[in-house]
Amino acid sequence: MAQALIASFRPWLQAAAAALILGVGFTAGRYLEPRQATPEVALLRSELAGTNDRIAALNQLVVLSMLQQPTASQRLQGVSYSLEVAHADPQIVSALLRSLRSDGSVDVRLAALDSLRRYGDDPRVRRGLLEALLPKQSPLVQIALIDALVELHDTEAVSHIETFQKSPDLQPVVRDRARWGVAQLTRG
Repeated sequence: MAQALIASFRPWLQAAAAALILGVGFTAGRYLEPRQATPEVALLRSELAGTNDRIAALNQLVVLSMLQQPTASQRLQGVSYSLEVAHADPQIVSALLRSLRSDGSVDVRLAALDSLRRYGDDPRVRRGLLEALLPKQSPLVQIALIDALVELHDTEAVSHIETFQKSPDLQPVVRDRARWGVAQLTRG
């Protein structure tokens, strides 16, 4: 009878012992000082950091390559890939600005502008947006550029936009948007 009683408690005792061991292990792991990383762990960490650098360089290479492809859809893909680059890489920014100014596809120019908006604090980007605001641009791109400059609160753009809106071959809708942009940027 005593053995039957002990046998009936055995699964409960085992579960309680397992919970106690787990609790002690968790507590010890949480409060004991961590050991210094072994040389192998340090090596793995440095290799991982190097891998991240190589991935960033590969992403940059892919973006730059895609932006030079012959078809607009491939160049759009390149602009899309540029959104995955975490920081404002100078070569990518230059390639996007070049696409914004002179790509044969309005869609690619608009996508490049959207990608460049992330770097609005960068003086090179602001200067590049101003330089891209030309009478020969597509009206859609002109309006998008004015909107971007207003969104960035670039008050230094006011004189450039005022000069731009005096261009004789400007579409009336663009001229109106330029007036609106100047008004937005000059009001306190």
